[in-house]
Amino acid sequence: MNMKKLYKKIAQKHGVTPEEVERDMQTAINSAYEDPNFHAQKIPSKGAMPTIEEFINYISEQNEE
Repeated sequence: MNMKKLYKKIAQKHGVTPEEVERDMQTAINSAYEDPNFHAQKIPSKGAMPTIEEFINYISEQNEE
């Protein structure tokens, strides 16, 4: 998945920059991840919190099941 293209497409649709999209998506993931009741903590990640790409890949895999 090309994340830069994804950010650009979302940004164009909403009249913002790709950087804003990326920042806001990561902020949302971080906020959700800090909630002890949120299932995001099950997402395998290389760091303390999942990246946007790790989050999207996990959600995509869950929807395939």
